[in-house]
Amino acid sequence: LFYKFVLSEGIRIYFYGLNGNISTDELFDPFILVIYVFFDFSGYSKIARGMGLLYGIPTPINFNAPFLATSVTELFTRWHMSMGQFIRRNFFTPVQLGLVRRVGVRWASAASVITLVVSFGFVGLWHRLSWTWFLWGIAMGILMAVEKFVLTFLIKNKWSSTGNIKIIVDTLGRVYVFITLALTVFFTAKETFPE
Repeated sequence: LFYKFVLSEGIRIYFYGLNGNISTDELFDPFILVIYVFFDFSGYSKIARGMGLLYGIPTPINFNAPFLATSVTELFTRWHMSMGQFIRRNFFTPVQLGLVRRVGVRWASAASVITLVVSFGFVGLWHRLSWTWFLWGIAMGILMAVEKFVLTFLIKNKWSSTGNIKIIVDTLGRVYVFITLALTVFFTAKETFPE
């Protein structure tokens, strides 16, 4: 209840007033909106989990410190985890296996990238049936594919485990994830939170 009714609503009222017209007109609005959405959605998830515990219904943890993620790929393993598991189990894995069977193991990496982008297109449509959210999903899928290639490059060149490089990547990664979230909020907010 604290996340939803104190933190989330406190942010909304303080920054957007009692009428709650959420906007992204000011420079820092998307960043504030990311924090608001996190506390709002995480608060609802905690309420649902608490109700589940009261009634003896096992309810999964849905958020695992998403702002500590150092990549968008990691973010989506920490944010709305139940949806991620559902998409992985019921969409990504079957589509990827089907593609690999069709094109062969030699093209498995390409099949993985295609499946990732298509899966996130579906995730976008899950949020809202619109071109804006579909393009958001496609962009997230492409971004994660690029991250995968960069990570492969870093591992191949043994840069990912070097002490100073790891500290820099972890620190800058968190900033990168937060800015990416803010940009996606800016991109989708006009449709999600009409004034």
